[in-house]
Amino acid sequence: NINPKLDFWGTESNLALLTERLKNPFKAYKKSVPGTTDIERKKNPAEIALEQKARKVKPEIEQALVNKTFDNVFGYFKSAYYSGKNDEKIRALNLLVSYLKLNPGDCYKIPEMIRSNNFPDGDQPVLFMALEETGHEEAQSALLLMLETPGYPYSAHLRSPAALATMKYTTDASAVRLINLHRNNLVPEEDAQNSVLLAIGGCAKYAINTNVRDISSAYLKEKINANSMDKANPSNIALLQAIGNSGNPDFIKDIKGFLQSGNVLVKESAVKALVNIPEETADPLLKEIINSNDVELIRSSVQV
Repeated sequence: NINPKLDFWGTESNLALLTERLKNPFKAYKKSVPGTTDIERKKNPAEIALEQKARKVKPEIEQALVNKTFDNVFGYFKSAYYSGKNDEKIRALNLLVSYLKLNPGDCYKIPEMIRSNNFPDGDQPVLFMALEETGHEEAQSALLLMLETPGYPYSAHLRSPAALATMKYTTDASAVRLINLHRNNLVPEEDAQNSVLLAIGGCAKYAINTNVRDISSAYLKEKINANSMDKANPSNIALLQAIGNSGNPDFIKDIKGFLQSGNVLVKESAVKALVNIPEETADPLLKEIINSNDVELIRSSVQV
């Protein structure tokens, strides 16, 4: 009984954007997620306002969801997802997102679907997209649950950080949980652990909450200091990617140090990180690279 005719996205541009995204819903995101020291404190008014914004739903959609259950909404979503019609898929996804915004406790039903494989693995990226678009604290927690709890597939360990990385409303608690995952090596696969670090870098850029951005940047700085004596270590590649994701010009001096690494791949990653820093602060160092005699660095700066 859900009306698929409602224009849930509201504009043609949004519809086109999401149609394209739906074709390849799990791209290599340039992003990251939060964390540093454990902090337990009451939320301030600004954080509360952000949370309220994350839960906001258009009145016409809220009306369409009156008396609807998760099974109603997910049933419609699943039917639309396999219909082959992109506009209906997108409307159904938006309806699911809106339902989860209004019924945050039901976000935890999605991890259970993923663990029990009730939704085929090849189609699961759209479930992570739903949690990413939902964006509030419970959606973040559902994604973190799949990283913190044994029994979830390797694909979930890659997709969860990607979904967390560009969320605007990341909370302090989510930031701390993500950082603790990386600091304590709690994600079993190396590339998934690197994905968590990349998410931390993205959060330093995309989170509206300035405390989350500070927490994320502080953790990246902690990792830089820990690796400063071994700049050739391949683990620096993921760290530099995370630094690049942050887009934070405060890291330019650190990036410059990695340009002296004896590992060509680390040096290339340093150049790529530099390219993601705002032009006015990064350009002088990029010009130095281009004017140098270091062929590998010059090639990297041109190819980025």
